[in-house]
Amino acid sequence: MSIGVAVLGSTGSIGRSTLQVLARQRERFRVVAITGHSNMELLAQQAAEWKPAYVGLVNGGRGEKGEVRDGARRGTDCLVEAATRPDVQIVVNGIVGAAGLEATLAALRAGKRVALANKETLVMAGELVTAAARQGGGPSTPSTARCCSAWPAAGRPNWRG
Repeated sequence: MSIGVAVLGSTGSIGRSTLQVLARQRERFRVVAITGHSNMELLAQQAAEWKPAYVGLVNGGRGEKGEVRDGARRGTDCLVEAATRPDVQIVVNGIVGAAGLEATLAALRAGKRVALANKETLVMAGELVTAAARQGGGPSTPSTARCCSAWPAAGRPNWRG
């Protein structure tokens, strides 16, 4: 059985790289949720290729919050929705800065494995992240060298869980 992955920020450089890696591991992983900031054209291409169960667009223009248009859920809530789906085991958070914090905390509280691709989450909210991971019983994993170097600041000298 394959592992369900949510890629938050799939249209950015981290997300695109993540999908390239997952493309080589399709028998092991399946992309079940993708979200993008505002590039609906690329998000639609990714949705056509991966056929995820969930597609979200954070900044969807004039769409109402929570509205589904062009096959994508609109608004910032899509990040938490994608990260906490029951068919997701791993959440790759490729969102820059504080924008992905709420989804990271929600995923950890839900017991998901979170791969962080930004250090800002750990620097600004390391204690919250570790508390959420303890609450959900799922580890968070730094996915870049910068995050690994920030991990001790979050009180997690051994980042492997």
